Amino acid sequence: MGIGCVAEVDMFLAYRQEIPVEQTVPILRHIAACPLCHDVWKRFELDEQVAEGIQSALRGDTTGADVGPGWGPDEELPDQLEIPGFDIRPGYIEGGQARVYRGTYEASQEEVAVKVFHNSSLNEGGNERFAREIKSLARLRHPNVITIRSDGQINGHAYFVMPWIEGLTLDEYVKQTRLSFGQRVELLSKICDAVSHAHRRGVMHLDLKPTNVRVDAAGEPIVMDFGLARLTETDISEPPNLSLGVAGTPLYMAPEQIDNHEDLDVRADVYGLGLLLYEVLVGQRAKGARLTKSQQPTLEMAQAIPPPPRAVDPKVPHELEAITLRAIEHDRERRYQTARALYEDLRNYKTGLLVQAKAHQPWYRFRKWMHRYREAIAAYGLIVLTMGFAFAIRIRLDRVTDQQTAIVERMWREANEAAIEREREQNFELNRIRRELIQAHEGIELLASEAGDWDLADESYAKTLQIREQLGEVGPQAPRSIVETP
Repeated sequence: MGIGCVAEVDMFLAYRQEIPVEQTVPILRHIAACPLCHDVWKRFELDEQVAEGIQSALRGDTTGADVGPGWGPDEELPDQLEIPGFDIRPGYIEGGQARVYRGTYEASQEEVAVKVFHNSSLNEGGNERFAREIKSLARLRHPNVITIRSDGQINGHAYFVMPWIEGLTLDEYVKQTRLSFGQRVELLSKICDAVSHAHRRGVMHLDLKPTNVRVDAAGEPIVMDFGLARLTETDISEPPNLSLGVAGTPLYMAPEQIDNHEDLDVRADVYGLGLLLYEVLVGQRAKGARLTKSQQPTLEMAQAIPPPPRAVDPKVPHELEAITLRAIEHDRERRYQTARALYEDLRNYKTGLLVQAKAHQPWYRFRKWMHRYREAIAAYGLIVLTMGFAFAIRIRLDRVTDQQTAIVERMWREANEAAIEREREQNFELNRIRRELIQAHEGIELLASEAGDWDLADESYAKTLQIREQLGEVGPQAPRSIVETP
């Protein structure tokens, strides 16, 4: 528990309704705003249900003994689920808000996952969250975002069907796969692109963490679990019956999610992406790295400023450290303002362009300029030496023959033509026009997104990528497909 939190004994008394109402109300308000205290509150409910089940079993009451999370009259979810058109396998994955079954869509033989919501007092407000997850995913069409195949109800339980992703969570994939820093950046770039797509479609994720990103058999990251997502163009406050549902996982929450979870925007997702980048680069969590699974994070731990990545692993490139630190700035005004801006800076690193997170350093800008134009500088230097040599010969040959003079003149002319040709190859004016077109299309994309014209926004985005390919800033954007089965 953090400083300023409600004492656990007082919280328990409020839960059992053993203190006056005027004392209970401020405790409940604090629990609604504090994710750590909210977790404790939910454990009270869980412990009480388990205790009731044990007592019933001791009394020989077999019906009352079947009480606990995922069982009992509130649940009514069988081990073997039956949905017309689907062949559901025995067994399931149990979660706090839903149960996930694995099966096959009989018409196409596609491997699918069926996520069924729990109707339980432990899942208060979950109906609204589940509906929002379906509504959010229905908006998204991106190769690195999980898609919905269908949805419905069974025995009063809402469910939806999505592809079964055979693979590892992001953190496990990084641990088990030897990736270069370039490959790690490519992995995170795809995740940033997926989150940026969600933002352009008006959806904030708000629960980005390694377990909510699964890497499939082809090495493609898939962003999942939009159960805490919010729509950017609507009122972002939680519905009244979600007052105890604080969005986020403490060690992966942006500071503003802890301080005031009503005042959120896409920069909270930028912070989450920064924490993912940090963990992928150094191989451990940015916060609570030594915390075991049995330990609970404290409020101070959740609000801590992580150490620089190079303090954990000195092999992390300076530019990637700068990008990471800017993404996880405590002050959101100093972060990347969009997921697209973070994506662009990661692409800058990959292509050797100027990284905006370090652009304020003059010496860095000079070194990047020298590195980028090193071939041109070397070529111009050779041309200057050739011209200087030819000029020196011309001065000293005052009495040369006409043939010798012609040779010197030809050398001078060829050197001059080479300089002109090299300058033409740079094509500075054409590149300037292309960059103006990029700014124009980005402006159209922003206006179209705000107006809800997703087709126009995607078209402008595609044109921007095409022009960037012409500039050589990004590689060809080939179509990608998700491999959902091993």
